[in-house]
Amino acid sequence: MLRSSAFKPRVNAQMWMPRNTARVLCGAPFVSVSAATQQRLCTSGNVAEDLMHFREKKALKQAASATTKPAEPGVNPLDKQTATNQLPAGMVWSAEELKGVQQTHRPTRELVDTIALSAIRCVRYLFDVASGYSRGQITTIKVLRRVVLLETVAGVPGMMAGTLRHLRSLRRVERDHAWIESLFEEAENERTHMLVFVQLYNPGIVLRGLVFCGQLVFWNVFFLLYLASPKFCHRFVGYLEEEAVRTYTHVIHAMEGTAEDQHRVAPDLVAFGKSPAKELAIRYWKMPAQSTMLDVMYAVRADEANHRDCNHGFADLKRDQPNPYIHATKYEQDIDK
Repeated sequence: MLRSSAFKPRVNAQMWMPRNTARVLCGAPFVSVSAATQQRLCTSGNVAEDLMHFREKKALKQAASATTKPAEPGVNPLDKQTATNQLPAGMVWSAEELKGVQQTHRPTRELVDTIALSAIRCVRYLFDVASGYSRGQITTIKVLRRVVLLETVAGVPGMMAGTLRHLRSLRRVERDHAWIESLFEEAENERTHMLVFVQLYNPGIVLRGLVFCGQLVFWNVFFLLYLASPKFCHRFVGYLEEEAVRTYTHVIHAMEGTAEDQHRVAPDLVAFGKSPAKELAIRYWKMPAQSTMLDVMYAVRADEANHRDCNHGFADLKRDQPNPYIHATKYEQDIDK
């Protein structure tokens, strides 16, 4: 398991839901709270900003809103280095957390685990073939092709699961226990990974076709599977993220010149690791201005390790149990009484 406390679920009686989820309950007739509690909940800004799954930084949001400017016609904000609008708030990892990520594997204990792991091994094989990562030299283009393909797939499960839980909450007129926000945050985080990498690699028509076909199949299959067994789906994503951590760890070692198969690593990949990081990545992870692409890979790997542990945790929970990756506040304590 990861050594950093940032990856440890916190389960206690004070857990409930994040700030945005709590606010929508203001005035809800099926929530038994006092008038004073409702007033504090609806007006106070001192609600939980620290999500264990995706830690929000209030200062970053305020800074982004203060500098937001209307987008210029015909200008892509991702291509403009000085753009500050449309910037999502990312996680800020400490140096210890970045270096402390470990490759872990959750052993199979049930039939559903075995099926999920077998499916991921098939997916891994297809990724290796489609990206050419397992054949010949490992070049910068192969790495970027692989991670772009990986992120386009990894961004689907969180959005699908969050959407289905959202609809279930509306349909049954009941709480979701704070899963929805974590799942949507996961999907947005994976999409931002993709946006960082496509600044460096423009997928060709073949890869775009693979993404289109893969999304068409995966979205519909995952939709049906999540209706049948959320446990299987979260276990599947947990194993998928294990493979993502494995991939990014290998890329990091290759850039540092310490990979076991370093003889397969092309010189341009080592040089790529030393190249300056794009401004989108620097702002998203609040990295130092002199950060390199190697630092970006460390940050992405930390995100993937977080997804890995959270989804394995979700698979172990019943669907009506509270999300253990949310930090509670005294206002949530009042509601939970």
